Amino acid sequence: MDQTTFGPGYAWLAAVSKGTTLKVPELLATTCVFIKEKFKSGLRKLPCGSREEHLGEVFRTDAKCADGRVVLGGWKLGQSSDPREASWFALELGPEEVPWLFRGQSSSWASTSAELLASVVALQIFDVGSNHPAGLHMSFIAEEERTTKLRNHFPLRDSAQSFL
Repeated sequence: MDQTTFGPGYAWLAAVSKGTTLKVPELLATTCVFIKEKFKSGLRKLPCGSREEHLGEVFRTDAKCADGRVVLGGWKLGQSSDPREASWFALELGPEEVPWLFRGQSSSWASTSAELLASVVALQIFDVGSNHPAGLHMSFIAEEERTTKLRNHFPLRDSAQSFL
């Protein structure tokens, strides 16, 4: 497990005051249950013979955080990397659906957590890994390279993501 697994937890801890007693957000609780189940099933002790299959780049996702909404989007890569020929999704969420991504009506501070959520949604929607044999070790690698390269070419802050 890497730091992206813990992103929602860090975001939640940063949003609440020390010593506050609150109900844990569903995404954070689900992440903790996921980690617990992985440890129970022996994730920390992978056998030497476990296979790892590199699937390459399976999908691309992005997220936009704005006042009153978070938009998640992505497309599955097939034979072509042209998004016009791909299966895709777009999901607009508000403070009612994902309250942990908002401070009042603002969500701009939560872009990293929203991008991770977009990747988790894509894993589910595009059914990544469901047809692989049991015992196959799968790891998820998230890259921010494209966004960073685009930002270097745009003089305005966050203008590289204004298409969502």
